[in-house]
Amino acid sequence: ASAMAAGKANVSAQNSNISSRLDATRNTEGTGQSKFTAGLFSDIFPILHANAAQETLNSLWIKTSYLTAKNEPDDGKFEFDIDTRGISIGRDYQYGDFLIGVSGGYSDSNIKYTNVVSEANTDTISLSAYGTYNAEKYYIDGILSYSNHDYDISRLIEAGALTETATGNYRADEYNIYISGAYPIPINRTLNFIPLLSLQYSNYSQKAFQETGASSALAIAALDSDSLVSGVGFALEKILEYPKWKFSPGLSFTWNHEYQDTVETVKARFAGFSKNLGTFYAEGYEQGADSYALGLGIAAYKDKTSSLFLNYDLGMKKDFIAHSVTAGVKFYF
Repeated sequence: ASAMAAGKANVSAQNSNISSRLDATRNTEGTGQSKFTAGLFSDIFPILHANAAQETLNSLWIKTSYLTAKNEPDDGKFEFDIDTRGISIGRDYQYGDFLIGVSGGYSDSNIKYTNVVSEANTDTISLSAYGTYNAEKYYIDGILSYSNHDYDISRLIEAGALTETATGNYRADEYNIYISGAYPIPINRTLNFIPLLSLQYSNYSQKAFQETGASSALAIAALDSDSLVSGVGFALEKILEYPKWKFSPGLSFTWNHEYQDTVETVKARFAGFSKNLGTFYAEGYEQGADSYALGLGIAAYKDKTSSLFLNYDLGMKKDFIAHSVTAGVKFYF
């Protein structure tokens, strides 16, 4: 079940890159006034992109992301660290107030467990279609994605004088539908208050597999999991103007709630037993129904020649904390 978190972190990396792109397309007039948007749900936390550098519409784009997270429950069970890297490439087109696009990407995650000698590596290929509708006073973003996860796992087994390492390889498919909306409210000429709403549904389907390399290897049954998460939050955005530079610092906060099960149950048996013997069930870690995301960011624009941005995101849920830092620079010719 914790390996599933790595796959979902990979999906989050891809969809965060798309959300960052959608943010950037709302900055094409050189005003420095970025719009906030909630990043796509992940099992870890929804990444919020406070600001993004200006980009050209109807263009090819490439973005990267990095996430590090730690699960540290009080009872010491399922304690692990996750590191996730992702790269996305996409193409979009503007049609009046609508922008639509497609993207593909690759992500990889590594989970290392603290209290057991075990490790999981996950490679993910994602394909997405996305779009946004920019009305005069509000905007709506949507992302539809499919991801295929390839897992390689290993765990050390020690029983008396016996020491073995069980390994396994398996795949999983994941489908995501996400929609979010925001309604910027000007407080004054240089300050915006922006209410945020989002809803995400995902289906995760894991193939059955069998470990090898150990006498006590396990055969794991197929697993199917659904998730439905709502998000409610706000953002604040400030514009600071100077003769040659404009700065846009911002802050955002979101509360997210999971309406489906927060503990996954895995069906397994020892591989040496027949399918009708030795079956048992094991519960994964308790993820908690509520999570919170805090985003801090600043973007800087020099005339219409260059721009740069820096974002820090903090995600929190039961026994879990995640950090993400993104930065970028762009030159215009």
